[in-house]
Amino acid sequence: MNLTGVSASSREVRSREDARGRDQYEPTFTATLDNVTDGANTEMVAFYVGDYLVGERSRSVPQNETATVSVRASWETLMAAVGTGEQTLRAELRGSSMVARQTIRVHSLRTDEGDDQGDDSAGFPTLPAVGGLTRKQTTGAAALVAAVLMAVVL
Repeated sequence: MNLTGVSASSREVRSREDARGRDQYEPTFTATLDNVTDGANTEMVAFYVGDYLVGERSRSVPQNETATVSVRASWETLMAAVGTGEQTLRAELRGSSMVARQTIRVHSLRTDEGDDQGDDSAGFPTLPAVGGLTRKQTTGAAALVAAVLMAVVL
């Protein structure tokens, strides 16, 4: 039996609030098994992110066939277990020395509008909050003032 690879449905793991779908806040990790032996075999694969054991799955694979095994891991679980940043997704074929790896990134929960230097852009940049207005209200008011000025000038 050969472990021929490991993959993630998304290499960017984000909170549910920041994700663009389930694959980002609860990615599926999949390992591919290739049975090149003289009969059907049942094998166990362990999935790790960093040193954290995400789960183990077994699968019976007929002779000369390929099969996959998968586990899901939530953003919340990965944040608690390994924290943020680049992490190594690792699949290990139990009872052998076969290992497959891929890099994923666990993102922190974004608490701003995404317009600060160094973070992901959430779209249109916003102005800082002024007085009792929020960032979005300040930006909206500035856009309105600019539109009125353009209308008066033209």
